[in-house]
Order: sequence, then structure tokens, then C-alpha cells
Amino acid sequence: MRASVAALWVALGAAVLTPMAALAQAPATSVRIDQARSEPLETWRETTGQIRATRRSVLAAEEEGLVTQVMVREGDRVEAGQVIARLDDKRAALELRRAEAVLLSARASVAEREALLENARRDLERVQQTYDRGGGNEREIDQARTDLQAAEARLSAAEADVVLNEVLVDLAKTRLEDMVVKAPFAGRIVRRNAEAGQWLGGGDAVAEIVSLDTVEAWIDVPERLVARLGQEGSQVRVRIPATGDEVEAESFTIVPDADARSRLFPVRIVLENGDERFRPGMSALGLTPTGVTEPTITIHKDAMLRDDAGEFVYFAVPGQGGGYAAAPARVTRLFAAGNRVAIRAGALPPGAMVVVEGNERMYPMQPLDILNLPEADSRGQSAGGGDDGAQPAGGA
Repeated sequence: MRASVAALWVALGAAVLTPMAALAQAPATSVRIDQARSEPLETWRETTGQIRATRRSVLAAEEEGLVTQVMVREGDRVEAGQVIARLDDKRAALELRRAEAVLLSARASVAEREALLENARRDLERVQQTYDRGGGNEREIDQARTDLQAAEARLSAAEADVVLNEVLVDLAKTRLEDMVVKAPFAGRIVRRNAEAGQWLGGGDAVAEIVSLDTVEAWIDVPERLVARLGQEGSQVRVRIPATGDEVEAESFTIVPDADARSRLFPVRIVLENGDERFRPGMSALGLTPTGVTEPTITIHKDAMLRDDAGEFVYFAVPGQGGGYAAAPARVTRLFAAGNRVAIRAGALPPGAMVVVEGNERMYPMQPLDILNLPEADSRGQSAGGGDDGAQPAGGA
């Protein structure tokens, strides 16, 4: 197996970046390894997609006016209810004061009408008493009753006027409040559409905001895989290349509207995003089960490293003068399988001794002190480079 791994390293054509003389004198670093395995796994089909915002809103001015302040810029974090911009509210404030003054006058009129009504009631009582004692006449009683009814009607009109002016005060307050544009939900500003000194009409855009607490991954799934996704217990995995995250989603929604040409069905997956790692517009790779089981190369997830060029691992190869040295290999991640990762065939053979502990600051051809080497070697030889790879410390 050691010879075959060394041959693979030569075939990969990796360059030795450190002078061999210095490497021979370099101290060995202690590592633990785990073997690459060939395992029968259900294959997952990779599909393309993107991250979208669950909520996106263009904030608009509800009233026309001159912009006096815009408090945010692109990229700013805002909370629900936070002030985004202010419009000149002098006229709106004066209209409110006027409406409040008219309301006070209307309420005073009600008080006056209530006093007149009470006086009309007393007049009617006096005329009725006089008539009952044999004085007065029916005409005086009729007139007193008419005066009472008129007083009641005038009071009702005054009370209705109060209600009308209360509504006008509320409208004036609303108009004054609408001169301030606030964020309807927490998120980030992605576009600023207005500046101080600009005149806005009702409905003109001020800024655009997106919510990032949760986002959605929209992936396009071929029609032949939709039935498999519809089965109970099915999962969808989403990989975000920009961050290296892979998320398993048991809850997803198949949008029942395929593209007429490609026959791809959109699948919507909600992703929690409290740390705002995922941003709308990022590419997303969807992984959907196919129902087909095939032999697949897997390595332990702790072996995976990343640089600007992508993902890679270090594995042990025969070193100069005996022992082992670290060799890098580029790998293409396919999907997660428990605490292991399925990779594209060809990068590593089954049985390759992949470094899973102590690989954080490793460099090519660094001498290795493999702490679990006897177990790894014996398993690799007995299995002939088969499935039962060594288990690194820590419950790999």
C-alpha cells in the first residue's frame, strides 16, 4: 500500500516546496491518520442554485416632502423600527396644531350645548309645573318642548363635530409620523435611493433593506429526482462554496412549477443565518439523493483543509531515509456521510493514510510521527487497502 500511495503522489506531480536537505533535518510532527475507504453509498446529485433573502423591501416615502436626513448607508445593519430617513415636517406639524386647536373648540362647543340642553330641560319643567297649577297654556308647553328637542339636536351635532375633528387630528398625527421613514424589520441596507435635499413624492424609494436572520437557498432539481425527494424522510443538503458550509435540511419545499425547457423544479430551503454568513446572491450547490448506491471513496471530515484554490488533504507517503512524510492532494467534495466526506474518485486510492489530526500547519514533505501507525498499517495490509480504515483518537 505504501508503494502504491507513493506512486500516486508522483502521478499527481506535486512540487516539493522545501529544500530536501532542510527537510531531512526538520523534526517530525506528531499526527494521527485515518484511511480512505471505498464504501457503498447512495449517490447524491449536485445541482446549482443561489441564496435569496426571505424578506426584501424597498422603503418608500408615504408623504411628499423634502428629505432633511438619510441616516443609513449601504451595508449598515438596522433594527426593526429604526429611523432610516426624515422629511421636512414643519407643515405637517403646523397642520397637527391647527387640527388640535379646532378639536378643542369643538369640545368647548359640546360643553356649551350640554349647558343649554340642561337649561331647556329646566324651562320645560317650570312651564309644566305652572300649567299643572292652572296657569299658562299648552302653547307655552309646546314651545318649551320644541326648545328642548332643538337643544338635544344641537348637542348631537356638536358631538359629531368633535368626532370629526378627532379623526382630523389622528390624520394629522399620521401624516407627521409618515415624514419619518423607519425599518419594518431587522436587516441590512443594500441600496440607498435618496439624499438630503432631494424632493420625494409619495411612493418614491428611500432605501432597500434585506433580512439576513434567515435566508433561503433555491436550487434547481431535475424532474427525475423530484419523486425521490417527495419520499418520507428525504433530505436535501446545501453547500455554500463561499463559506465552505454544508447544511442538511429535512424541511424543504418543492415548488410545483418546473421550467418548461430544462424540466428543473425549484426547491426552497430555509437556512438559519444568525451570524449573517450567508448573503443573498451567493451561489449554492444543492445535493439531492438519487436512489442509486455505488462504491464511493470517503475520508474523515477532519482531514479536509481549504486554501484559496479550494479543498485539499495531506496523506502519508514514504519519506527520505525511511519513515513517512506529508504529501498534499487536491480533493473534490461530493457530500457528507456522517463524520466522513465522500470525494470524487481519482484523488486518493482506498487505504491512503490521510492525516486527520496535527494537519493545521503542515507543509509538503514534512516528516511525520504517526501516533496510530501500527493500527493503521495492520488494518491497511489485512484489508488490502479496503474499507476498515484506522480510527483517529477522539471518536473519529
